[in-house]
Amino acid sequence: MPTAADLTRDGKLIAPIIASCDADEAALGRELSHTDQAAQKAALALVAGLKRLAGCRAILLPLLAEDGLAGRAAAWALARIGGAEVERDVLAAIQNGKLDQRENGYWCLTTLVALHKTAKPLADALVVCVASEIAQVKAGGSSLADHACRVLAVLGDPRTAGLAQQAMEADRFCDRFELNRLRKAVADGGRDTETIHERSLDWTELFADHLAPEAKPEPVPPPVAKPAAAKPAAAKPPVVQDGPPSYDMGPPSYDSAPTDASPADANPAELEEGPPSNAKPVDWAAFAVSPEAATLPPQGQKLAEQFGKVLEQFALRAVGVPLAELAGQEFVALLLQVVPQAMQPQHVQLALSPQSLNAYQALMRFLHRTGAATHGAELIDAVKMVRKQMQDQMRRAGIISGPDYSDPEDKKPLI
Repeated sequence: MPTAADLTRDGKLIAPIIASCDADEAALGRELSHTDQAAQKAALALVAGLKRLAGCRAILLPLLAEDGLAGRAAAWALARIGGAEVERDVLAAIQNGKLDQRENGYWCLTTLVALHKTAKPLADALVVCVASEIAQVKAGGSSLADHACRVLAVLGDPRTAGLAQQAMEADRFCDRFELNRLRKAVADGGRDTETIHERSLDWTELFADHLAPEAKPEPVPPPVAKPAAAKPAAAKPPVVQDGPPSYDMGPPSYDSAPTDASPADANPAELEEGPPSNAKPVDWAAFAVSPEAATLPPQGQKLAEQFGKVLEQFALRAVGVPLAELAGQEFVALLLQVVPQAMQPQHVQLALSPQSLNAYQALMRFLHRTGAATHGAELIDAVKMVRKQMQDQMRRAGIISGPDYSDPEDKKPLI
């Protein structure tokens, strides 16, 4: 796996590298023992959560005592792992911890409930926690009773309203607005859907303020003209290594490129040689007559095949496996890291356009339906994640009326 330093830049999280990082409990433990930086600890915790490494509970629990990013990332990771063991360990940390540890613990349990189904004993334990937080006030300490009540509200426990009232009566400095909101949320058997929605967001949204900006691609020198009969050099086979692929594509090998790329005139498939003959290629003839391809306009079908064939080679060169065998996180990295490095800017813009993402989504659904993809559902979700990344990028850049990256499958017909 990459080192902890590889996962951050200037104290910020590098989302694509974290999402594509391959690690195990032993490797994460070694990296955590060699870093004191909060951002690096947070990045390692997020990797453990994304991989759902249940064996990392022991190294994540101590991070709950840290304030700021590291503690919150550990809380998210434990929540994503979930399970009775996590509930037990986090409750113990809350009962024995100081303010930061209790706050991160409650945040973890709230997120855990939003992501997973939980048993009734958790609600009973939270009732005890509320009483303990009220006792903190009476002893002259700081109370987090509203945090404990929030977990109960997400569970939809009917005891929330009464406990929230007790907290307000005991602590004049409590967050009365939040406690009253929780009381209303559970009225008539309801749940705190606002918190459920917030905690169910993708990790890149929850930690958006801590993400490193996307690195600008290095300027690509103009291609050297070659004789018409010359063929581009054959792609080198991927280097076998112990860690994850480095995604180092080397210099681009395009002979020429149009000055104004568009779906009508761009032909990126001609810019690279096809996959080696021993790779398992996509059945493009079957895709062309598939119901998934039928959902695309003619230009979309053309983009799916043109860029799909280029992505086939990129997958082999950068990751070392056929396109259909990529994991979801590897496909995200292929689009957001490899494509900007390996293509000229005008082709990158087209390869990551809404039309192309629609084409990729149809292609991944075809591979999933036919059983050709090893991780079909992950590949579909990967395209949706890239859509979200592109939307976030436009929002950060202040672009109001840019390309429409919304998922066409989410659009409802007008009545």
